Amino acid sequence: MPIAEASPGVSLAYEAFGDPADPAVLLVMGFGTRLIAWHEDFCRALARRGRHVIRYDNRDCGLSTTFDDHPVDMGRFIAAEPAAQSYDRACRPSGIGRQLGAMVLGGSRADALRELRVPTLVMHGLDDTLIDPSGGKWTAGLVPGAKLLLIPDMGHDRPRELWPEIIDAVAAHTPLSTRRGRLRPRFQ
Repeated sequence: MPIAEASPGVSLAYEAFGDPADPAVLLVMGFGTRLIAWHEDFCRALARRGRHVIRYDNRDCGLSTTFDDHPVDMGRFIAAEPAAQSYDRACRPSGIGRQLGAMVLGGSRADALRELRVPTLVMHGLDDTLIDPSGGKWTAGLVPGAKLLLIPDMGHDRPRELWPEIIDAVAAHTPLSTRRGRLRPRFQ
């Protein structure tokens, strides 16, 4: 499993699909989530569309850096975690509490989102009962030039039946590389 140093003392485990010469698509998932939340078939389908797809384990879960020397009372933050696949891959339930603690103590990310200068596509399910779609709208409104895709019949998951729509949206949002005679994305 490849490992990348994100900052001093914090490394993230990741997997990549497709040709590194193609435009990169970084798949970002919520806190406490392992890279396997982005299904391998989904990643491969997007890579077949000419994208270099990267998925990663959030810090303190999966195979990324853990902070076991900073214990957290999980009962204070969440009731339960690990699907069997997540458990089998790398069970780190205490990492979720530390991530949640870091989110709470770290404060708002609004100013940092306003500073982003990369093409950003925010996708949110209209049937999401964990995080209201207004959260996706708010996030897209903070990132300069971000596009928002609200997806009917999607909750806080990515059902296989909606993969074609999601993959089409990501492919349309990320121009192909010049290696294939197409435009390379322009970053501000």
